[in-house]
Amino acid sequence: MCAKYTFYKNPPDRETGETGSLYAKIVSGGKVTTNQLAEEIADKSTFTSGDVKGVIKALSEQLYYHLSEGETVEIDDVGNFSVTLKTPKGITDPKQIRAESISFNNVVYRASPELKHK
Repeated sequence: MCAKYTFYKNPPDRETGETGSLYAKIVSGGKVTTNQLAEEIADKSTFTSGDVKGVIKALSEQLYYHLSEGETVEIDDVGNFSVTLKTPKGITDPKQIRAESISFNNVVYRASPELKHK
């Protein structure tokens, strides 16, 4: 089955008045849960569904640990995970920043070239 998509139109440019261009956006085909993934992987391997769930749980815990240590996590054929931070607005000098004012923002995922190619 192929991914479904639809087109959306960007708003017109305020300065030039040019018509907004179209861009494609995926239409979600639903959500796949850990249980479903575990069953599918178990069906294609010698692992049980419980084994797969255990590995996914352990992966999640180790991913958290390494990201909290400031490391990037690379998973072969999947991609890289890294953390971004938030700092207060209006900071112009590093001396203005305190460790307490820096906070976690997001986890960024970048697909591997192999996954993109597939």
